[in-house]
Amino acid sequence: MSVAFKIFTDILDLRKNNIIKFFLKNECRIFIWLLSVTRFEENIIKNFEFYYKNIPDDVSSKININIQIDLAIAKGYLYKKKSNIDKRSMIITASEESVDQFNKLIKIIKKNLD
Repeated sequence: MSVAFKIFTDILDLRKNNIIKFFLKNECRIFIWLLSVTRFEENIIKNFEFYYKNIPDDVSSKININIQIDLAIAKGYLYKKKSNIDKRSMIITASEESVDQFNKLIKIIKKNLD
């Protein structure tokens, strides 16, 4: 069995998970997921502007970014809370389960590349 096929089948198995299935649906969601789970421990203000600046315009519009974030929040994959620094700003962070599923996906990819 080729390495690429093994990675593909492992990822297909993971896609049965609702979080992974949700975020791998389109490019915008993938970017949102990557941005929300990376630097999870660091104190970066991840408000809507953070996502607008880091997702290329040719991938998604600001309106679509808002819609995708709101869908992820409604499903419990992301959380929205008020900023302690700027009370007008909302901070978007990944749920612990989203981070765990992301780490599982990365672990499978790394394992199959070795």
